Amino acid sequence: MDERSSQVFETLVNKHKPMKFLPAPNELEEDDTSLTLSDLTTHLENNSGGKRHQDNALQTQLFTRALDTRLLKIHSEALTFVQEQGMDILYIATGFLKWYEDQNSDKARYAPLVLIPVELFRGEAGEAFKLNYTQAELGTNLTLASKLKMDFGIELPIFDEDQEEFELEHYFAEVEKAISRESRWEVTRDKIALSFFSFGKFQMYQDLSEEAWPEGKKPSQNTIIEKLFGGGFESDSKLLSETPMDVNKAEAIQLVLDSDSSQTEAVLAAKSGANLVIQGPPGTGKSQTITNIISQALADDKKILFVAEKMAALDVVKRRLDNCNIGDAVLELHSHKANKKSVLSSLEDTLLQASPVTPQRSEDIEQLVALRARLDAYTKAVNTPVSETGVTYQVALGHAMKSEEKLEGLDTGNLPKVTEPVANWTHSQYTKSLGHVQELVDYLEEHGAPIHNLYHSTKLTEFSPAKHSQATSLAKGLIDSQQGLLEAVAELNQQAELANEVKCYESALTALNSLEHIANKPELMGIDVSKDLWLERGEQILEQARLGVKLQGSKSELEQEFAPQAFEHDWTSTRRVRHYGQEMVALSLW
Repeated sequence: MDERSSQVFETLVNKHKPMKFLPAPNELEEDDTSLTLSDLTTHLENNSGGKRHQDNALQTQLFTRALDTRLLKIHSEALTFVQEQGMDILYIATGFLKWYEDQNSDKARYAPLVLIPVELFRGEAGEAFKLNYTQAELGTNLTLASKLKMDFGIELPIFDEDQEEFELEHYFAEVEKAISRESRWEVTRDKIALSFFSFGKFQMYQDLSEEAWPEGKKPSQNTIIEKLFGGGFESDSKLLSETPMDVNKAEAIQLVLDSDSSQTEAVLAAKSGANLVIQGPPGTGKSQTITNIISQALADDKKILFVAEKMAALDVVKRRLDNCNIGDAVLELHSHKANKKSVLSSLEDTLLQASPVTPQRSEDIEQLVALRARLDAYTKAVNTPVSETGVTYQVALGHAMKSEEKLEGLDTGNLPKVTEPVANWTHSQYTKSLGHVQELVDYLEEHGAPIHNLYHSTKLTEFSPAKHSQATSLAKGLIDSQQGLLEAVAELNQQAELANEVKCYESALTALNSLEHIANKPELMGIDVSKDLWLERGEQILEQARLGVKLQGSKSELEQEFAPQAFEHDWTSTRRVRHYGQEMVALSLW
């Protein structure tokens, strides 16, 4: 940029005025040649002179299209970093130190000296970008300061913007004194650049340095750090069992959002001083639990440090706290909003907060106590064994639901009903009966069901040798009778010229059914069955036969309502009179 560092510092920091960007003059634009800063400076010096540094504009060496593209890219990247990390890393660097790695190096290096935190903004899409000072804390290049101290033994001057009559030129002069022993080093006062500078990791490294902490407060002496890098954490579950919550005290725990049992347990664990990890997939209420933990800690007059890797996680909890009217208790320490003005404003809002007043608080507390008592009574009831069974209601309900699932689609009408004595069994009685049932199931799986046994229908309760002899004699007689029956049926089957051969009891039954059907055939006297007409007009004959059967059925129904003489009477004249009457009625209607 063709600007003066002191003028830029005065406009942005001291006067708090925004600055716009000026593209390089169009007359300097050539197709294949990039514009150098020296060429730009020479052109502007010849045309505008020194007055060009007295406006509120930053003269760049980029032409219009390239400037718009570059600024849009910088704005997008800066906004993304703020949304993800919650920090501004966009600075305009004023004044650079030109230095070399060693005396033998010919490569000059440049490092910024004063960094002004800024932001790009514009009214609407398509308008030109402007630059504004965010009013965050100014500072020097921390990385450069550490590099110079460690490698060259050079202490950069302390940068204090709050000192009276602070002048940028005076600070540059102090830097020149500090580097005076390095003959090739120099301060380029008016070298200016807009870029990203992030010192977060280096600042964290400095904060964790042992030398920065007093004895007894060093990071390595912190209990949590020792456990984290040492033997690990012991279970803190005993803290909850040792400090149960008294439900009769309505304000024993301060929850500003709905909380289930596991979330309440986490709040109680944090309240009792336990170290814990809250984990779960999205949508399981982690931020809701953290909000309740913060509200409980505030009620206990504690300070809470809430940090997160992503800014979105902080915003979710902050919005929940705002919705619960306790957001003013939050002070943002490290974010794009953490400048002096916003910090002081936040502190003022907190100090001016009056004591909260809740209408009908006593009635709400009474209702809370009553509801807690009912819930605790319900919890105790469903977890208490029923009678002498040793089984709780919730376990019994689970078994019942599982049984319904297994029996779904089955006919349960024949299942035995649970009688009153069985319902009152003790746990030992149930266990003993369950053992008997299991023995029966094992026996059935090994030997099969009794109904499949050949002797399942016998009523004998004992079997002696005499009964064995008697059964054997009867069986032999039965076999002989069966053999005789088979022979007789086979002979009849042969005489009737049936196709099936009689070899066993089942084939004999089939043959007997066929013979019985032949014996019951209708009388065919007077019917010539040899005519081809039976085959040619078989369907018509069958239809006439069906009509005859239907007519016979109708006659049988009428015989139950009319006398036998009605079927022998000639009804011709009656039908004629009825027909004549219907015609007369039709004519009268006309």
